[in-house]
Amino acid sequence: EAEGPADENGAKEGLDEDSNLYVPYDQVPWHREGDLVTVPGGKQAGQKPSSTVVKTQPLALPPLLRLHNELLDFCDLLAPTRAELEARQKVTRISADTVKKLWPSFDVHVFGSEATKVFLPDSDIDMVVLPPTDLPLHQIRKNLFTLAEAFKQEESVSGMEIISQARVPIVKLRFQNLQVDISFSSDSGLKSARYMLEKMEAMPPLRPLILVLKYFLAQRELNQTYMGGCGSFLLQLMVIAYLQHAQKEADKASRSERTRNLGSLFLGFLRFYGHQFNYEEVGISVLGEGILFRKMERGMYQHDRPDILAMENPLDPSVDVGKNSYNLPVLKVALAQAYTRLHTALVAPPDGPPFSLLALAIRPDRVLAARPMPKRFIFQTRVFSSRRQIPEAADRAGGGQGPVVKGEEGRVMYSPPSQ
Repeated sequence: EAEGPADENGAKEGLDEDSNLYVPYDQVPWHREGDLVTVPGGKQAGQKPSSTVVKTQPLALPPLLRLHNELLDFCDLLAPTRAELEARQKVTRISADTVKKLWPSFDVHVFGSEATKVFLPDSDIDMVVLPPTDLPLHQIRKNLFTLAEAFKQEESVSGMEIISQARVPIVKLRFQNLQVDISFSSDSGLKSARYMLEKMEAMPPLRPLILVLKYFLAQRELNQTYMGGCGSFLLQLMVIAYLQHAQKEADKASRSERTRNLGSLFLGFLRFYGHQFNYEEVGISVLGEGILFRKMERGMYQHDRPDILAMENPLDPSVDVGKNSYNLPVLKVALAQAYTRLHTALVAPPDGPPFSLLALAIRPDRVLAARPMPKRFIFQTRVFSSRRQIPEAADRAGGGQGPVVKGEEGRVMYSPPSQ
């Protein structure tokens, strides 16, 4: 699944090591003037407690809460505009209609980040065609070429590539700024999407952390599996594994607030995979409450690449999701550097104007600068921070956005627009 900053120069320009690390807070694209917060008031006899909605001064908040809010604001910035959603829905509909015209009895589904709603602005759209019965590989390849011929008649398709000799053959379609990858007969992507949606429901921090870290990888061109990078599913499992680890550590220390602050969790993720994890000897399983295992005992040790992350696929424990991500050592260094920068800024902040903490890990680039900042909070939760009042002014600059819904235990989380 190819995704990342569309502007190559913009994506790279923010990573110049010689540039000023401390970006003024009011100059980052995800900057907000303040947050609306419900402040409890007094209680008079016979009346319910009162409350007042006030606007905070974000830079006056404790550093980890500032980072927490920056992370949520960054996710708001990445949230799709109405125009972007409509464009994605249009190409999905065109693709599905073309398939159905050829094979009316075949089912067509989206999976991957399009299904889980953790796509970046220019992420590919992954689709799978499921026939009523399994097809042999030679028939799948024949169908791909038949489908490609049909798409040649579609004016909105600006480019096409057939990859017929891959383990999972696909046809790649280009619709102006969007790409659609269509495969046949494999429902593994659908199962992975359902699994991830269940985890996102159970772990509210999961969705925003995945979005932020996907952009972190994309800026460093470490998000492509075919280039040895960390693919979306591997990254998602890494975040789940860390959240499981953080919960266990919090339970031991009776410090549950650590698992409710995105700033603390983001910093912990960078430290865990950048400094602490023993890649050479240990692998990860997220089944149950999550366990670590010896790679040798599971047959996941690679003698030529001992420092590759071994990640058990929870849907098929015999599969190592990380086995092809040979650039994970490069990612480890990037995570360690980001942790060091953030930790230094937290314990010994420099003199000067207020700066963005998140910009120490994700540099402002042209892609981010070109995006409109929503007028309302989209990603938010009562469990995470002091954002306790949902503003009624709901329109996003440049278009509307899906509803914000309340979940169990008073949680408030992002709900994607209905398709």
